[in-house]
Amino acid sequence: MDRHALWLRLLPYPLTVLFGIPLGYVNLHTDDTQFVALPLLAACCLLGFLRPRHAWRWALLTGAWVPLSQLWLWVAPMRVPYSDNNISGAIIGALLFGLAGAYLGVLGRWLVRQITEAPDTGR
Repeated sequence: MDRHALWLRLLPYPLTVLFGIPLGYVNLHTDDTQFVALPLLAACCLLGFLRPRHAWRWALLTGAWVPLSQLWLWVAPMRVPYSDNNISGAIIGALLFGLAGAYLGVLGRWLVRQITEAPDTGR
């Protein structure tokens, strides 16, 4: 196997951490859902575009940082801008927006492939 191909195959895994840690931080420091949901959607969309096969894994790996940040509240005595520590809502929201973003990225990759690989029928 080519080293370049291996590097491209492994690139999304550190990207999930690179996108996930700021998402967890923002989740703990804001009470507005869209400040977490939209970057999660965009990050998973990019990862789904880069590696469309098994796109659900990008939603799980990137979205997992949101409920993990909620679990961190049980360990660290922090004050958060919202009153409840609803971990089930964090899991459902992260999965919902993560899966939607990942499969939008797959759709985008498919559309780009259809446009670029279209046969030239010009006369």
